[in-house]
Amino acid sequence: CADWSSVWDACDASNPNNGVSSHACLCSCLFCLLPPQHSTLICNRLIFMPCLFCYTRFWTFCIIAFNLIHNLTESMATKPGYISKDLLMKLTHPDYFKAVCHQWGTTTDWDIYFKQKHTKYTRHKSHATLSSELDIILKTLEGISKSSKVYQKAKSMRDNLKQKTSTPRTARQRLPKHKAIIALSDPLNLRSDIIEGSDDWDAILRGIVPECSGIDESGTRTPPRQMISKVDIAECIDSLSEKSLLHKFPTLQPPYWGIVDLSGQHSATKARLADNFHILEMNFQKKLNWRTGNLTADEAIFFDNMKDTKINESISLVRAHLTIMQSFLGRPRLPLTEGEYVIRIVGPVFNASLDPKDEHFHKRWLEQQLLASQERRIEILDPDDRTRIGQKTDLIIDLGVGVLEGFLCEVSGGIPAGSRQKVWSDKVKMMVGMRDIFNAIVKAYPGLPESSYQEIVIYGCQVVGWQFHLYALDLQAPKIYRFGLVDQAEMPSTVDGISSYEGLHSMLRGLQFH
Repeated sequence: CADWSSVWDACDASNPNNGVSSHACLCSCLFCLLPPQHSTLICNRLIFMPCLFCYTRFWTFCIIAFNLIHNLTESMATKPGYISKDLLMKLTHPDYFKAVCHQWGTTTDWDIYFKQKHTKYTRHKSHATLSSELDIILKTLEGISKSSKVYQKAKSMRDNLKQKTSTPRTARQRLPKHKAIIALSDPLNLRSDIIEGSDDWDAILRGIVPECSGIDESGTRTPPRQMISKVDIAECIDSLSEKSLLHKFPTLQPPYWGIVDLSGQHSATKARLADNFHILEMNFQKKLNWRTGNLTADEAIFFDNMKDTKINESISLVRAHLTIMQSFLGRPRLPLTEGEYVIRIVGPVFNASLDPKDEHFHKRWLEQQLLASQERRIEILDPDDRTRIGQKTDLIIDLGVGVLEGFLCEVSGGIPAGSRQKVWSDKVKMMVGMRDIFNAIVKAYPGLPESSYQEIVIYGCQVVGWQFHLYALDLQAPKIYRFGLVDQAEMPSTVDGISSYEGLHSMLRGLQFH
């Protein structure tokens, strides 16, 4: 006490006008210089003992000491070279006072020790945040010794964190097995400079934007136009497929399934293809060569004189269908659920306008499983595992050859239509189903030339409210499925607009002959 009394007197002499400043000066010096394990000694012998000699300043000193400790804690938390952590959390930890801090050198070294031994306080922080904090620590330790073990350990931790931060998330994930498509030719030939095919398709591929030339988009030079091939657009689709894994629901992204959405609704695909999106879309339409069905003379007379009751009876099925529809539209009972909408409207439309007598196709209604998707799902299973069912679809049309499917339809809600999420999820579901149908046909007829498989086109329809959207899917090159809008028609919603059914009838009639 005698030794510290001299220090106390020196502090009073430094500022004789303010007697309390000696407490503040001594307290700040001790907390900055002495190691943490001596904090009890500071409080018991160095602060409160002098205050007993001067009782009149005791309560004033307690308030100032509390403020000093609080301000010192905040300054240490924000001081460069310290990790931004609550100091009180460390002080309450039992291992804090067990560590031999005076053998380390600085309090920053203790922070590194604390980070190594007790990582539960840093789990909520990202790798980038921890790496930046370690950079601050390393700058502080550079002035002490770069050869110390503490410095080398902190540097190693920083390098490991930066390596984890720089590695893309998609590179650490396993790509789904179902992404592998059916090989149409020798896999060694899939990465050739130019794959044989349509001249128009190659001309379009030579105009692909440079961003699509590879997965790595940073630091790439613009390749010459003559060097861009189907390999480049395949890598572009692979890049979109890997980025789809970052979404909350990756299975709702067409690139996840290797499908190029040329309908324009998937913004990432449209933005990646940029100005060439419309060129690819036009090429897709040119390849399909879609035409609506021509009406017979009786049908033309029927639609021209639809309100006349004395029309030709040779098309009685369409007439009966429209008669029932007129009675429903005269007194519509809305809203309609999806199931009731299929039974009342969608089902009769396909039965009356697409192969009315079921001579060429077989229709399956209301949540029937798609056999092609079932085959895809059980490919990765062991033979003794339980078989999985295929995806449920509102309408499936089987081809006349064998049991192969050739068409599917999804009804997105009733009247009024479903939400945007429902419409989009049904659209992606239809894409995947059409892709599975395509692969099932290729499996059923193996060994054909690649040009024969490129002629296959799978059609699908999505009903959104009163709108009928007809889509198509093909495989122009390995690993590239093209999906786009072919035609659309509107279902009459009132009795006065019943004549607009002619457009829908022509669209479905054209589908029968494609």
